Amino acid sequence: MNEYALPRYRRLRTGLLRTVIVAGFAVILGGMLFAFRGVTQILAMREDLARMTENASRLNSLSKDLLITENLFQTFDEWRECRVGLEKDIVAFMESAHEHLYLNTKEGKKQETNTRTLLKLIAPKMDAVENITLYFIQRNPAFPSGLLDASKGTAATLTDEDIRTIKSFSLYIGDLLSVRVGNLSAYMIAKSQGVLSLVFFALNGTALFIFLVIMIVLRALAAAQLLNEENTEYLESILTAIYDISGQGFLTYDPALRVDTSISRQSARLLGQDPGNRNVEELLWDDPVARADFKQGMGLVFSGKAKPEVVFDLFEKEVSANGHYLRINFRYLSPKRIMLALTDMSREHALREMVKKEEHRKTLILKVVSNRLDFAAFIHEAKSLFAALDDAAARNLSTGELEALMRQVHTLKGNAGFFGFTETAEAAHDLEYHISDAKVLGLEIDVPRHRDALRARFDAELRHITDFLGESWLGDLDTVHVPRTAFLDLERELAARCKGETALLQRLRSFRSVPLRDLFARYPSMVADLAEKNGKLINTVSVEGGDFRVLPDAFEPLMAAFVHVIRNIVDHGIETPTDRELASKDRYGTVTIRLGKDAGMIHIRAEDDGRGINLDDLARKAREKGLLAEGQGADAQTLYGFLLSPGLSTATEVTMLSGRGAGLPAVYEAVVSYGGTMKITSTAGSGTGFDIFIPTKKGRK
Repeated sequence: MNEYALPRYRRLRTGLLRTVIVAGFAVILGGMLFAFRGVTQILAMREDLARMTENASRLNSLSKDLLITENLFQTFDEWRECRVGLEKDIVAFMESAHEHLYLNTKEGKKQETNTRTLLKLIAPKMDAVENITLYFIQRNPAFPSGLLDASKGTAATLTDEDIRTIKSFSLYIGDLLSVRVGNLSAYMIAKSQGVLSLVFFALNGTALFIFLVIMIVLRALAAAQLLNEENTEYLESILTAIYDISGQGFLTYDPALRVDTSISRQSARLLGQDPGNRNVEELLWDDPVARADFKQGMGLVFSGKAKPEVVFDLFEKEVSANGHYLRINFRYLSPKRIMLALTDMSREHALREMVKKEEHRKTLILKVVSNRLDFAAFIHEAKSLFAALDDAAARNLSTGELEALMRQVHTLKGNAGFFGFTETAEAAHDLEYHISDAKVLGLEIDVPRHRDALRARFDAELRHITDFLGESWLGDLDTVHVPRTAFLDLERELAARCKGETALLQRLRSFRSVPLRDLFARYPSMVADLAEKNGKLINTVSVEGGDFRVLPDAFEPLMAAFVHVIRNIVDHGIETPTDRELASKDRYGTVTIRLGKDAGMIHIRAEDDGRGINLDDLARKAREKGLLAEGQGADAQTLYGFLLSPGLSTATEVTMLSGRGAGLPAVYEAVVSYGGTMKITSTAGSGTGFDIFIPTKKGRK
């Protein structure tokens, strides 16, 4: 036994102390877990109660709104969704294992019984309101007002009994449900206060226990005077455990800059090796100059010639080691020890780099767009330089040619720096120095390697532009812009002077031709706007085909008239969300525009998956307009053809969109002016299609 050995009773005390500390940490952990679990469950329960209370109040309000709302369809959808959600929430809440603990008392069972009884009582009432409202909506879909207005002589009025049922529910049962949910919420919150008190008691007991354990530890340490090697190792093991729990890397080193063996596991993970007995400067820096500066600064600290905090501020705050970006913090412990804390900042560093790159990309794009013509010259300059480098790689250049090549590289470097192509500028700088050094030293110029590096960086940075602005924007850099009126004057003059040069005239006209699908690009947003204004839900319109080119001027009259087809689809074709649900359809309607060309004809088809055309209603309207005699029959195509006649509409009322029977005849008139034909097809309950056929030669005039 050496001179630092403890008596046996002190060894026993050390073992007992270790046991007390382990038990203390176990109790602390258990108390924290219990508190966390209890508080989490109470917060979740209170969140559920708050949501149910809010939904009950909302259901109460919506129930009253059913009587006087200006948009019955929307209010009814919200009311039904709120009702179903509230019933599910209440039942799930009372059947939850955690909440049921609070209800397992005399008062709790009373609250549960009253709530279930009320739900059972008002369920038929809510079903009755729902059925009455659905019946009214189905019979009179065009009537937008509340149910109290249903008795104003419409096609589908409600009976007095229906009105009394709705008023009774809206003005009484809704309030009763809201009060019942509020009483249940108040009872549950009151009961949860007891649990919170228990949690508070547990936390206070844990804090007291921690205080007692600390006092025992401090007393035992003071009594034992743990100054020997065995007790020092024990304390170091405790510190190591604390370091490991913290998630940071901790290590200490002496005036020789040698790391102690008591380190946290995080230190070894972050540094990629066991730093014990290693020189700290070798672990953190690869640069010899940085290592020397660190050793000099630490010498001043350990010798007492400089204040530690002053020297620490001079060192880098972040270093790179083992693939990690580490933040380093120094702590002066004693004239013999300095602690170093390592924090992994890899994610933060990556985020900063990402933000930095994004800011660089935005600046680059702004500079390019603001200097469009100069950027076009820069692109041509780069292409010219790459061609010269390809030539230089294939043969030996003269001194004069090398000088000219260096000037090209130097110019590209300057312009690349102006436009923010920093990596291109660096690669050009390297190539410039390589050519200069090779020329002075008489060495062979490695053109292919530097050319490929320059081209790769230029293409990568150019891709930032094309990814954001598109390849077409880059192609437009070579476009010559001519005023439209001047171009048409040139076209007319050429047609007058060179009547036999049809190929030349067609070539000139092709410069102002566009893909047919571009003329239909306006309609998806138009459908979305019309659907929103009319309370309908429609998926984004799909435009398929139409990649062949046409003259936009020749088709503009047809495009202006085609608006009526779109309005007809939205107003007559697509149903309201409620009607679509009742018909077992998706709430969102679908509209598709298909464009094609075959056998000298351009085919335009617009179709929807809406309600279709009711042939009986159409025949009745045709007889009213005198287009069809009483008792006279007609096939579907004949009846559809009547829709192309002025003054005939299947709408029951005139709206901002349709109802006067003027839209489809305008489309038909435009189609006929092109020498084309128009056809309508429809399936009741499934949708309608509009087919337009235009001769290609007529369309190109």
